[in-house]
Amino acid sequence: MTERVYGLSGKTVEVAVPGSGGDLPEATNSVLGGVKVGDNIEVEGGTISVPFAQPSRYGVVKIGSRLVGGGDGVINVPVATRATAGVMKAGDTLSFSPDGTIEVNSATTFSPGIVMKSSPVADVETIPVTDIASAQLAIAAMGTTLSELMQALRNAGILEK
Repeated sequence: MTERVYGLSGKTVEVAVPGSGGDLPEATNSVLGGVKVGDNIEVEGGTISVPFAQPSRYGVVKIGSRLVGGGDGVINVPVATRATAGVMKAGDTLSFSPDGTIEVNSATTFSPGIVMKSSPVADVETIPVTDIASAQLAIAAMGTTLSELMQALRNAGILEK
């Protein structure tokens, strides 16, 4: 930039003034220069900073111990296992309520699910056991499983080990 300075006899002289005005180069990785502050960036006291992310605005996110961040900025969540917390997908017998609670569907004739064990549903002495299917029905009517029934018979000395 130059400035006009009046000299003797009303003539003007142009003098270059270093560091005053002029064009500021655009900043790059290798050139010191000016930048324009965009959205979600704050400048205070000559310091540029990015605030933490909020539900209503972009910002800085610190990756937690169970998340994996890639060099491309993508955050990945691992699939849940017995040993690792992570993301789960409900199968055919599970569902999620609107608040995120996992629910096990009740068993039906056509789909597996949860069954509540209760007291016997029938008098076992009135169920004739003539084949495997009727034996299974008798065991179910007692409100037990085959392995529990066999263990009870072993404990009572009726069935050999």
